[in-house]
Amino acid sequence: MAQSMYLTENEMIAYCEAVPVTVSQVRFASSMIDAYIGLVDGKSKFGVHVGTETVRFNRKGIGRIKRSPIIGITKAIVSGSGHFGMTEFEIDSRLLSYDELGYVYAPNVSGCFNSVISGVTIPKEITIHYLYGYEEIPEPIKVACAMIAMNIAQSATFLNLDSMTTLDARFSLSDPSVITSEIRRLLSGYRL
Repeated sequence: MAQSMYLTENEMIAYCEAVPVTVSQVRFASSMIDAYIGLVDGKSKFGVHVGTETVRFNRKGIGRIKRSPIIGITKAIVSGSGHFGMTEFEIDSRLLSYDELGYVYAPNVSGCFNSVISGVTIPKEITIHYLYGYEEIPEPIKVACAMIAMNIAQSATFLNLDSMTTLDARFSLSDPSVITSEIRRLLSGYRL
């Protein structure tokens, strides 16, 4: 697993003006954020991930993908009842509308196809291939990373941080001098 790094070297200078920090302190702060928020399939939540799910729709034509925020839908395969039983076919993924929270809205399939040929009028389910996560590190995460790194830098005289691992971060998550209530507020919306 590659270690997370939520601030670039240029951002370290901009975000950590008050207390200069090192790359290892930012890397450790990033690992603490990962430990606090959680990982997606063993990787940082703040990257682009690929997912595939079969979405069933309610009577209003609304379904939900489990992983969010959704970046985009890359492929959609419709399953539904047709004149000849169950039918499956791919539709243009641009026909699906969705929001970043994971709600997907069923298209009017009969309006998209020659319904005489496909025979499908209402989709029963759609298998969706999609991208989710974050194309860029969110601003609250950068601010929290800088704050944690500066807190670590201030207490660096007591700790040898270069020898610590991500597992050691679990013990420090409850330390209010490292992860303050303000930092917890910044991170709370991103927890799994």
